[in-house]
Amino acid sequence: MTDAGGPGRPLDLLFTTSGGGRRTRHLPLARRNAMAGPYSTLLSYRVGAHRRLLALTPAPGSPRVRGDLAGLRQALRTEPLVFVLCTVRDGEPWRALGTLATGPPSDAPPGSTSSYDPYLNALPGLRPTSR
Repeated sequence: MTDAGGPGRPLDLLFTTSGGGRRTRHLPLARRNAMAGPYSTLLSYRVGAHRRLLALTPAPGSPRVRGDLAGLRQALRTEPLVFVLCTVRDGEPWRALGTLATGPPSDAPPGSTSSYDPYLNALPGLRPTSR
């Protein structure tokens, strides 16, 4: 997220498809429909004084989106995909924090890559707990 911590302070949060259960939210999970289940950070974040896992769940009424790169790019060109940003701590239920809407896909040439570093690009009150 560009300028999440103020001008020139990006925030990189890396999410992957996962399960939603107590154990499965820490495991990557492949799916054919990209909007059929949650995405999690797999590893905990320090949020204030607590360790929490972050997750994105597709908003109610989300469209079906093919789970491959071409399907995702096609969906993003059509409309923003909307997710509910949630957090959980051991022994507590999931708690919604807000919503996240995607923008259009990058205009980067095919085959190019972007780099993200959630350790370098973290915020003081929101940091990954371990490498």
